[in-house]
Amino acid sequence: MMPFLEIIAGMGPDAMETFTPAAMGGDTLLGEAKRRIGDRVCMIGGFDQFHFFTKCTPAETRAEVRRCFREAGPGGGYILCPSDHFFEADIPLLEAFADEARKCVY
Repeated sequence: MMPFLEIIAGMGPDAMETFTPAAMGGDTLLGEAKRRIGDRVCMIGGFDQFHFFTKCTPAETRAEVRRCFREAGPGGGYILCPSDHFFEADIPLLEAFADEARKCVY
């Protein structure tokens, strides 16, 4: 994704997704992507659901929500969501995700 950010944004879409992080097999550096194209297109995604919807603590999930919002949220134009489909999730972690996301406001 990173080598093509400006090319895709230059096509004039309203939004781009999924901004998959390296820990999930992608190459996105969310903060860098925001700096490069965040003033031209709404960014969707960036949340690592493989590591933060299972086998971690709610505090770790909340911290990942905050990291995403801190890196891509400033100035608006960011929609926090998982970077891919997910089929397994621990309910308390989904609740922590939703609760912390509600606190992320522009």
